Formats: sequence, C-alpha cells, structure tokens
Amino acid sequence: MGSRQAYPDQSLSVTASLTADNQKKLTGDCQWLLDTLEKIHLEISDDGKYPTLLECVKRANDEKSTIREVVQKEQDCRFEVKKLQSTLLSINKQHKEEVEKCQEEIAHRKDLIQESKALHARELKYVKKSCQLETAMHMKAAKAEEERIGTEIEKRHDNTCNEERVHHDIEKFLKESTDGLQDKLDYWMNKFENDSEEKANELSEMEEKLAVCLGKTQEQVKKYQEYSKVVEDDRLEKEQKRLTEEREKLEGLATVRIQAWWRGTMQRNLLGPFRPKKSKKGGGKKKSKKKR
Repeated sequence: MGSRQAYPDQSLSVTASLTADNQKKLTGDCQWLLDTLEKIHLEISDDGKYPTLLECVKRANDEKSTIREVVQKEQDCRFEVKKLQSTLLSINKQHKEEVEKCQEEIAHRKDLIQESKALHARELKYVKKSCQLETAMHMKAAKAEEERIGTEIEKRHDNTCNEERVHHDIEKFLKESTDGLQDKLDYWMNKFENDSEEKANELSEMEEKLAVCLGKTQEQVKKYQEYSKVVEDDRLEKEQKRLTEEREKLEGLATVRIQAWWRGTMQRNLLGPFRPKKSKKGGGKKKSKKKR
C-alpha cells in the first residue's frame, strides 16, 4: 500500500507536468486508497483484525521484489554495455592503426606524384621545344582549330542561355512551393496554438478536480482519525472499568479472607465472644430463691 500513497504537497507541485493518463491513474489510486482505508476501518471495528492491510503490505513486498529484479537486469545490461565498450575500443584501436597505414600509403603516393610531376615537367619542356619547331607547320591546323573553337563557344553560349532559362523556371517553381509550404506552416501553427489552449483548459479542469479529490481525501482521513480516537477512548474506558471491577472483587475476597482469619484466630485463642464464661454456683442459687 506504501507504493500507492498520495501526498498532497508533492502532487500539487507536479500537476502541471501530468498527462491525461497520469491524471486518470492518480484519480484511481486516490479512490483505491479511500476504499482500502474504509475497508480496514470496518475490519478493525468489527473483528479487531486487518487482513486487508496485511494483503497490501504483501503486495508492496512483491512490487519491491519486482523492482529488485529490474535493478539486477539493469546491472547485467550495464555489464554488457561495458563489455561492448571495451570491444568498441579495440575496434577503434584497429581502425586507428589502419588509418595510420593509409596515411603512410598516402605519403608514399604523394612521393610518387612528385616524381611524376618532375618527369612531366621535363617532358613538357621537351614538348614545348618541339612545338616551337612545328609552329610553322601547324599554322593552318591552328586556324582550323580556332574556327572549331569559335563554333564550340557559340554552342556553349547557347547552352548557357538554356541553363539560365531552366534556372529561372526552377527558381519560380521553388518560390511557388515555398509559398505553399508557408501557408501550410501558418495553418499548422494556428492549429497548434488552438490545441495548446484547449489542452491548457483541460489541464486546469483536471487540476480543479484533483484539488477537490484531495480535499475529500483529507476529510475522510480526518473522520477516520476522529473515529479511531473515539474507539480508542471507549476501549480505554472499558479497560479502566474492568480493572476497577477486578480490584473491587479482589478487595472483597481479601476482606472476607481477613475476617475469616481473624475469627479463626479469636476462636483458637478464645478471644472476644469466644472467651469461656465463668460459672457462679452460690450466687445463682440465691438468685433463684429470691425469684421464687
């Protein structure tokens, strides 16, 4: 039953963060607590026993056992995570070694590229000299190549115009799409604000209901305490009366025993009314004669 207790101060401080399901669960727990307290009160009033309370304690112990099992599973999972972390570290180490090997290979390739560049520079110098010698021979070929390049430039210009037109169309399409998305965004923002306001109102109503429920709970607890106090006072009064009667009974028995002992003592010792009377013969005869 300890796991279902509701504390008013704490519940009021976290009410703002509760969802509808939590509110419903909290209301059910409060009702269950009231029913359980009423049932325990009736059992104590009738039989003086509380099996419902014992059952609740047993249930709480079962829940604690379940929590312990969950904690044990979590520890096992943490151990497994540590094991996986160690495996990941070893994999990272291997990856780092592979990266170092790759860097060494890259450095080696760079050296090869430098050598190739040097070789290419020498070849370029040779080709340049050869070109200078063959310039006269290739003047006509260069003119034809120039014409070909002009034609290619025109084609490139046409391609550039086409690309600009396509770019303009794409920009127009994206602008229209952006406007549509902006309208949708405005719609959803308005919907979000309206829904937020509705949920805030619902939350306020739930807070008021919770406050009323807590007030009723406190009243029931107060009544239970008052009834318990009345029952306890009545029990103490009955116990005091019983002790008084027993004491009076014991005092009466003790008085009778003391009187019996005293009478026995007086009888054995011939005291008081048990003392033997002295016989007076002469005096008795004279008195009898006078009477005659």
